[in-house]
Amino acid sequence: MAFTEKEVQPYLHHAPSSAAGIGFLVLSPYSESIAQQGQIVRFPVQSRTTSEPMLVSAVLIQRGSIPVMRNTPTQPPAVEQVATQTIKCLLYRDQLQDQWQTVMQAPVKYIIGMVDFLQVCKQGDCSCPKWHPSLHKSDMPILDVWQRDFLSVHFQKNRPVDAQIYAVAMRVSPQMSIRICLLSQARVGSISNQGRMMAAVRTLSITPYGFLASHCQK
Repeated sequence: MAFTEKEVQPYLHHAPSSAAGIGFLVLSPYSESIAQQGQIVRFPVQSRTTSEPMLVSAVLIQRGSIPVMRNTPTQPPAVEQVATQTIKCLLYRDQLQDQWQTVMQAPVKYIIGMVDFLQVCKQGDCSCPKWHPSLHKSDMPILDVWQRDFLSVHFQKNRPVDAQIYAVAMRVSPQMSIRICLLSQARVGSISNQGRMMAAVRTLSITPYGFLASHCQK
């Protein structure tokens, strides 16, 4: 049986032990006191509303004589994993040549428009710095985008019209490693032919890690 931490409280205080197997599954977020009462487990689920798959963390609390455990298939299905890297870009309002209103309308699109290797070029015999699907065996350089925030100069969330910074995280193909390193160097002025990007877009972090097909971190 699945509960939130608040819902499970009456059962933890009054539920008697059983000769059969009874398990309370307390879904994340949960407190440290709940975590100490059981076993932390992680398992895949599917949303009834959107049908999207996701990974869920929970604490399994045993309340029976027979331990309750996850029913693992004899031959579990293979989960496709794709190697990726993560970059975080900051767009600084006071260093832009364009109006902030232009950024507000489509900030991610604006950043992509400033960085050549985040754009797609479908000409097979082209040598431009953009992403070529035929060469890299992948349709898109960007696999996922999240943590899109308009921020103040103190990195607090702010209204888009008042914000001074726009921040976004992108999960990209690992084949972009060299180009990402060049972009990160751009913030100290080492790439002279990318002055506009150098002034406004700065890469803060590059973190390689696994990426599940269901858009969950491993």
